[in-house]
Amino acid sequence: MKLRYALSLAAALAASVGAGAEEPGGTLAECTKRHSDAAQWATCIRLAQRQASDDMLDAFATTQQRVRALGGVDGELAAALTESQRDFERYVQGQCTFVHAVFSRAGIADLAALACETDLLLQRTAVLRSFADIGTRK
Repeated sequence: MKLRYALSLAAALAASVGAGAEEPGGTLAECTKRHSDAAQWATCIRLAQRQASDDMLDAFATTQQRVRALGGVDGELAAALTESQRDFERYVQGQCTFVHAVFSRAGIADLAALACETDLLLQRTAVLRSFADIGTRK
């Protein structure tokens, strides 16, 4: 019963949060689709989160480096990037706390919250990469 409930919640969450993993549905849906038990889900989600975190940090560092290369040209840009990162971190905390609460009855609240973080990291990475060529556009 809990498994069925968890999977239906995963589908609902995927529809509301959007894609973040390789296929539409996000990390939780992808890992539960690929693996048969909670231990495998946990491993899948943790590995995905670790990779997403590394990728986002790399994308942020690259964007930050390009912004700094502009030097005194646009100090506001560097400040805005830093502020946007802080705002993103607060958003992740709030959104994934909500997801944790939603999944608390399913017994996979921690995994769902970690999958939420992963999906949001993937989205942030895409945004940062789209701005990584800043200052090089003609």
